[in-house]
Amino acid sequence: MKSLILYYSHSGNTARMAQKFWNILKSKGESNLHELRYSDRKRNRIRHLLARFIPALASLENVPYEATDYDLLCIGAPAWGGRPAPLVCKYIKSLGNLPSARIIYFQIYGIKKSAKQSFSYVEKTLRHTGSKGLINVDISWNKARNEDNVEKVTTEALNKVLGE
Repeated sequence: MKSLILYYSHSGNTARMAQKFWNILKSKGESNLHELRYSDRKRNRIRHLLARFIPALASLENVPYEATDYDLLCIGAPAWGGRPAPLVCKYIKSLGNLPSARIIYFQIYGIKKSAKQSFSYVEKTLRHTGSKGLINVDISWNKARNEDNVEKVTTEALNKVLGE
């Protein structure tokens, strides 16, 4: 099985979770880990703020992997105001047809309602891909700081997807 883990992390919590997915998946086959980054290194704060509402304004650095080459995509972001981080919004909107892929969307949240709205946005946005399934994994920011909690939610999600 080939897997690709893509994520954006603002404070390191999402990165920690992405790393956990990668550590498990690399033992099950080819697995790549990639952090989504802004291409404008100067970090135009006004543009970044506007991108929260208009994700097309986010300047996403090139992703060197083609999603269609993978059986499993794990996409992670912090949930901000009912949406994923702008780079993740832009990335998922760019995805084409993924009929053979399964997708795990993982997110770190501060307010549960924001996480629910964020997943709803992702679910609606990914409908066009025709993927085999979408699983949501969310964890509050304070629980995400505990390795045991991160281990538990990542393992449960992968067991659902891999049927273990």
